[in-house]
Amino acid sequence: MKTKNKILLITLMLVVSTASFGQVRIVNTLSNTIAANSSAFIDASSNTANNPTTNIGKGLVYPRMDLTKFISFSGSPVGTANSYPGRYDGMQVYNTGTGKTLSSASINIVDVVPGFWYYNNKSTTVNGGTWTEIGNVIKNIATATEVATAFSVDGLAVYATKGTFVANGTSAIVTIVPPTGITGIYRIAIYKTEVSTETATAGNSISRKLSSEVFEFNLNSSTNNVVTGYSPFTVVYPAGTYNYTLECFK
Repeated sequence: MKTKNKILLITLMLVVSTASFGQVRIVNTLSNTIAANSSAFIDASSNTANNPTTNIGKGLVYPRMDLTKFISFSGSPVGTANSYPGRYDGMQVYNTGTGKTLSSASINIVDVVPGFWYYNNKSTTVNGGTWTEIGNVIKNIATATEVATAFSVDGLAVYATKGTFVANGTSAIVTIVPPTGITGIYRIAIYKTEVSTETATAGNSISRKLSSEVFEFNLNSSTNNVVTGYSPFTVVYPAGTYNYTLECFK
């Protein structure tokens, strides 16, 4: 019993020593006098002794998870003043999965790829938010299914989708199909995907390129007609099929 007590005492001393003198400084650690009045909650920067090295203490490894297997948030209580008042809003992870997120009571299903993502939750429920990729406004618009972007205007989240329309070559009026439930249009961009006319070098695939022409539009919600061009001018596209991306509010 005495030996166990000695081991416990030594372990406790090591923990206290690490909290007091370790490189990670946390403002809520009362024994850490250096960080007690810091504006930063946590400082995990490299120890100055390791700074000159080529490979020691150079980065922070984020929690890794597969968002295609994550279905809902847990914990109780949540949403109170002293327990996750933002309902996990802003939670960041490094996602390792590729595919669609799972359905839950209310979390929006989105397409995800490996990279950094955060939980964007401005709702009044824990699972009412959307996983959003960090650093990208429009990303992974692989189908006509709308996705949440990492972009907002005046506090309103911007959603994005893509589609095609057919121009007849004589009219500036074309028809698009916006997603249901939108409350406003933020931006529409037209592009045309085509095979590059440049000669491909041996072993390389021929690249695909987009047109550089991007215009603003007015949307008539009753007919879904869009007038191509920009005020006060309209533009008639040559006959053919064109792609568009639509950013909207919901």
